[in-house]
Amino acid sequence: MQRALYAAANLLLLALAVGVARGASPFAWLERAGLKLYAALLPAARPLVERSSVASRFGLGVLWGLTPCGLVYGVLPVAMLSGGAADGALVMLVFGLGTLPNLLAAGMLLGRGERILARPAIRYGAGAAIAAFALFGLYRALFVPAALAHGPFCIVP
Repeated sequence: MQRALYAAANLLLLALAVGVARGASPFAWLERAGLKLYAALLPAARPLVERSSVASRFGLGVLWGLTPCGLVYGVLPVAMLSGGAADGALVMLVFGLGTLPNLLAAGMLLGRGERILARPAIRYGAGAAIAAFALFGLYRALFVPAALAHGPFCIVP
């Protein structure tokens, strides 16, 4: 069951790669649903914004983690089916570290960066990188299924 679900999760990741390359999210409908849920949670953030305590900042971080994001929705199934909680956490950590430079660059170059990130070569490169991870996951699921029990990045059983 894990093998089939892991393959399906990587197919979703491949769909995400195509969407990134095209400049359109294949999970836009899911993002819209998540945005409605997030809008319902937003009133809880108002008191937290007004305070500067560690607890209020932690609460804001938890709410920020609920922000709808198609990229996260694309990787989350891979993490959930990676073999265990620690392996799933590792997948999400690597995903976070991998997206961190892009998020920082986008934040610093918001106006100019939008034009840069809209370039087809940049989109295709990002889509290719995501597709490589998806194809690696599909390879593992189809040809090296024993590796699934040894962590998200193991190829040798």
